[in-house]
Amino acid sequence: MEQAADALCAALQKGVWTGMLPAERLLCRMLGVSRPVLRRAIHRVEEKGWVRVSRGHPARILRSPCGAGEVAGQKQVVMLQRRPVRDSSPWALMIRDEIRRELAVRGCRLEQVVDLRLNRKRPQTVLRQLELQHQPARWLLLSLPFSAQRWFQEQKKPAVVMGHVFPGIELPSVDYDWRAVARHAAGMFLGLGHLRAVFLTRSGAAGELAAAEGFEEAFRQAPKTTFHIIRHSGDVDEIRLYLKSLFIPVSRPTAVLVSHAMDVLVVRDYLNEAGWRVPGDVSLMTMGEENFLERIRPTLARYEVDSLKLARAACRLLERPDEKRRTIRLIARFRRGETLGSPGKDF
Repeated sequence: MEQAADALCAALQKGVWTGMLPAERLLCRMLGVSRPVLRRAIHRVEEKGWVRVSRGHPARILRSPCGAGEVAGQKQVVMLQRRPVRDSSPWALMIRDEIRRELAVRGCRLEQVVDLRLNRKRPQTVLRQLELQHQPARWLLLSLPFSAQRWFQEQKKPAVVMGHVFPGIELPSVDYDWRAVARHAAGMFLGLGHLRAVFLTRSGAAGELAAAEGFEEAFRQAPKTTFHIIRHSGDVDEIRLYLKSLFIPVSRPTAVLVSHAMDVLVVRDYLNEAGWRVPGDVSLMTMGEENFLERIRPTLARYEVDSLKLARAACRLLERPDEKRRTIRLIARFRRGETLGSPGKDF
């Protein structure tokens, strides 16, 4: 009930309706709630002074706020994500700040909305409530599941995906070409003579799926190779268990690609504790980008990305989501570092 009341208040504040609230049947469908829940929510809105309820009549709106999709004369862009901000990497936070600055130059305001309910299998009701609550001019979607991306596509909402889209989704999107990055990384391993490799990737994101496909493509084309694609949640203990199962003397991998820079620390610590040298015994590379990588020795082989370039590309799509070039894939720059080497003679 509280969530429905908050959504109604936010919609009233943005001027979604004038005069009267819509009929109860329509509001129930918009909010995804039952009629008794809706009536309690409307009474809560009345207590806050937004409407006046008269028996047998639609609730009368008492205030006159801003127009929909605008806040203090600025077009509003809502950045929607399903994971808490505290779980975001420093690089992701830097991207957000760059987007905020770029939108400000274009006369737009960025509002960041985090809703853990988007992790549900059926987030349609949540999305309807968020739309009613915020009424943005544009949506910027971060790491949303397939079901949420599909809802925005089916409802034809003005949305841009910051990242990859899932197969079957045709929303505008901007990201680095992670499929090409992983394929290039696999090619580097193969060129150095590594016949057994592993790709540690997080589960759930479309970009991670594309990267796994690129890694697999490269190794399947090479004869007499063995590779593993390990999908994990990012939990430290889970990653260590996977590494323990893989690094057995008889058939251990000699090369490891890690999708997230933060996870490299877990892999490096495990290898050190287990007595495997980098790069003497194991070559190590990451697709991620974080400032702390500059402080790691030996310097890590990785792919550098430009946060400002990514932010500007996202803002271009937000301005013109219907333009012909709806998919933007940027190229990451490879930095070799000191963690790549050829496998030992016995491998």
